[in-house]
Amino acid sequence: MGKGVYFARKIRYHELYLLKHHHLPPRKEYTRHGQYSLLDNEAILNDVRVYLAAQSLGTVTPRMLCHHVNHIILPALEIEATISEPTAVRWLKLRLGYECKEAKKGIYVDGHERPDVIKEREGFIDQIDTYERYVAHVSSRDNADLT
Repeated sequence: MGKGVYFARKIRYHELYLLKHHHLPPRKEYTRHGQYSLLDNEAILNDVRVYLAAQSLGTVTPRMLCHHVNHIILPALEIEATISEPTAVRWLKLRLGYECKEAKKGIYVDGHERPDVIKEREGFIDQIDTYERYVAHVSSRDNADLT
């Protein structure tokens, strides 16, 4: 077993962490480059996901996420830390699966409201109306005889 100052500090650290969080800290092998992220905290991750789900499609920005985390989520959890916009960009892209894309609207204009098209359509409808007298009409009574 380990002995010495380092081992004693680690025991003390784990004891304080256990008393505060009611579970042991995650192992370092689960971290990125040996460093913990605020997003490793499940409460923060859950609150960030709830916030993002409540936003309209295409309105999520790193600045808005950074502001929400720093002014609402972290103070509510009594965590004295902040994140920067580059951190919010990394969270959105790498940890939360968001992509930065320009929203393009696929608007298709076929010109069906142009004056010449309206005039042509009215002429076509008048011509079809002249053929209506030649069209056979079937009533529901006639359909009953067919079955």
